[in-house]
Amino acid sequence: ENFVIAATKFKLRKALNMGEIKEVSSEGLREYRDVAYNNRSGKELLMDIFEPIVEKGTELPVIVNIHGGGLIGGSKNLSVGFCRQLAKRGYLVFSLEYRLIPEVRVYEQFDDVCAGMDCIGRKLVEFDVDFTRIYMVAESAGAYLATYVAAMKNSKKLQDAIVKETLTPIIANLCKTAGISATSILRLCIGSNTTMNHLLTGVDAGPVRMA
Repeated sequence: ENFVIAATKFKLRKALNMGEIKEVSSEGLREYRDVAYNNRSGKELLMDIFEPIVEKGTELPVIVNIHGGGLIGGSKNLSVGFCRQLAKRGYLVFSLEYRLIPEVRVYEQFDDVCAGMDCIGRKLVEFDVDFTRIYMVAESAGAYLATYVAAMKNSKKLQDAIVKETLTPIIANLCKTAGISATSILRLCIGSNTTMNHLLTGVDAGPVRMA
């Protein structure tokens, strides 16, 4: 338990005149903690997966959770209790983490969330999932990142801005040499993202398409 979690529990106990705050148990769940989904600048990015134990063949609705923290703090570990509560209510829950400022800029945080969504899209086929019910929940800074990542799918202006801020000169030169548009590559990655497609199309989502 890190300092932020301990301090939050202390404040809650004091404000609400509560006794010891007990952690939500993992009973009735399968948990896959610290699953690596990408490596950025030598830092391994991780996610947690919370799966309710249900009758085989039951198609589970999906929730993707992104933690808050003002873009400069926070951790997926802050959301463990919340994610367990969701899973206990019958949802398959994925909880993402991302790099923090000042280690990176917000543009790289967008990239981290996109990479996490892409990984989730590939992992969905490992579970029995109801593809007409895929949702995203996020807190504070996490909601900010989630909103922009969703908006990027249909906004060429946003895609161009992200490309301009995140592409290194080396990658840009490679694209130029190969005659490939970096913006087109980004649009293809976002547009083919399985999880984002189902999030944005809702009940009209078609068959799953792997990125």
